[in-house]
Amino acid sequence: RTCQDKDMMDIDMNQDETLNETLDESNDRLTLNQAIEILSIAEKQMTDEINVMEMECNELFQDIQRINEDMSDLRYGRIGPKGLNEVDIIDDLK
Repeated sequence: RTCQDKDMMDIDMNQDETLNETLDESNDRLTLNQAIEILSIAEKQMTDEINVMEMECNELFQDIQRINEDMSDLRYGRIGPKGLNEVDIIDDLK
């Protein structure tokens, strides 16, 4: 995890404490303001989680692309900027 992830976790923990305090203060019913506050906190937490998941997915996608390129190098050798030369590949297969 990065420093940014740790900061996000600290923020989430603070928000969780605020959420729990708000819930503890209320018995069974919430006032409109309490409900809005709880929903705002939950929305912020969900948004943070989505952003972290999006970053992780992007990193995973880049890793998969890198592995695919490495595998391509193993199969065909280093592919130049012009791409594959079909004639050379056919000659190699003969």
